[in-house]
Amino acid sequence: MDHFEIQTFENEEESVHMALAHCGKNPGHSDFIPVDSFELEHLPSGHRDPNVYQLIGLVARLTVKVKSVACSKFREILFPGRQVVSGNILTGSGRVYYVTKYVKGFDDNVKHPSGYTSCHCRRCLGTASPSDTWWEIAVITAAHVVCDYTEVEKTECCFFYDNEESEVKTVDTVSILHVNAEEDKCILNCITCDDDLGNTVNQSVDDILPHWNRLHTQYKESNALKDFSFMVSHPHGGCKRVTLGKCLEKVQLPECAFGCYFSYTTPTCPGSSGAIVYLLGYSGTAGWSTLPVHSRTLGGVNISGASYVR
Repeated sequence: MDHFEIQTFENEEESVHMALAHCGKNPGHSDFIPVDSFELEHLPSGHRDPNVYQLIGLVARLTVKVKSVACSKFREILFPGRQVVSGNILTGSGRVYYVTKYVKGFDDNVKHPSGYTSCHCRRCLGTASPSDTWWEIAVITAAHVVCDYTEVEKTECCFFYDNEESEVKTVDTVSILHVNAEEDKCILNCITCDDDLGNTVNQSVDDILPHWNRLHTQYKESNALKDFSFMVSHPHGGCKRVTLGKCLEKVQLPECAFGCYFSYTTPTCPGSSGAIVYLLGYSGTAGWSTLPVHSRTLGGVNISGASYVR
């Protein structure tokens, strides 16, 4: 049976712990390692590479929880048989793609594409003195987490939810940059004038890109990691967990020379939808938007959305 792995609640605060405690797919969640507890020794012996361990830590810093009130009348059309009740809270996962800082409407010397000269987050729109500096943070998730422009109006992205004591930063001004139901991929744009949030995620993107490129160069000619995959997600809407597994199969999409999807054993649960599936042996450097996101389970096997990697 085909299941998308979003988590839905009527009351989120009461239900997260209940969902974790009563999960039927992964009782006990022994394979879901809290990011604060993840160590080099958790990696399989054949892949116990300090560079891979460091990459997973960098990925964790950029992983976000995506929360929405699913209400679009088109959801049943786009994802038939998987209707979410309007008013329910829906959660999935995502990852920061890139970050842009605007000062008085300019990114360096480039004018904002919509002509904004000040921050247009919800807080600033409600004041006579909006900030003249703001950040736009692109986040990749799955299209079945946020499926259209109606749902994104009631979407939030929660950053830094590493543990129950974390100082979580929530952005509630979100729009869609790209969405494709067939690919099951959505790119959100999060708008904030929180300098701490903007500077932190921007630095994390700067840190991860050269590290990722070095690792890809190191492993692109090797089969050493092509059976290894990992994911950082927010299972059941809770704090971040690391899961490790193996890539099972790469399936070519007939309509696209480089399009494909993957199957893998990396453990997932409801709430893991939209998390990027990292497959170092396959994924290139053409941009984070080409990487596969976790989409669903099919007959007990985890399946990604469409990917464009060599």
